[in-house]
Amino acid sequence: MVPRSRGLGRERRIRKRGEFLRLYRLGRKVGTRSLVVYALKAGAARPRLGVTVSSKVGGAVVRNRAKRLIREAYRHCSLIRDSELDLIINARPAIVRATYKQLCEELAKATQRLLTTPAGPHR
Repeated sequence: MVPRSRGLGRERRIRKRGEFLRLYRLGRKVGTRSLVVYALKAGAARPRLGVTVSSKVGGAVVRNRAKRLIREAYRHCSLIRDSELDLIINARPAIVRATYKQLCEELAKATQRLLTTPAGPHR
């Protein structure tokens, strides 16, 4: 029997354009040096993740590395797993110079700000 991957399954990812647009429109936004995080209360049973990395960040190899780092930081942040938030994480060009530890700290800090800041007017 093949062991299951520790990756994010289909039910844990935001994959459709409409879902991305809905979260951008209705969600709250927090920026850090390397990331912009959009969040909205999860409509599904489990929180989900969407990741975008534009070509401004770098070539395909650089973008794929950034996405892997973001997904790994998401998986290891217990604050996010317990938050019941759907997240979209957009990478900024500064992610190229960020370490995994810095990325985890930025993601945790952004999530904490999203959870503690009262929901006011959108943007």
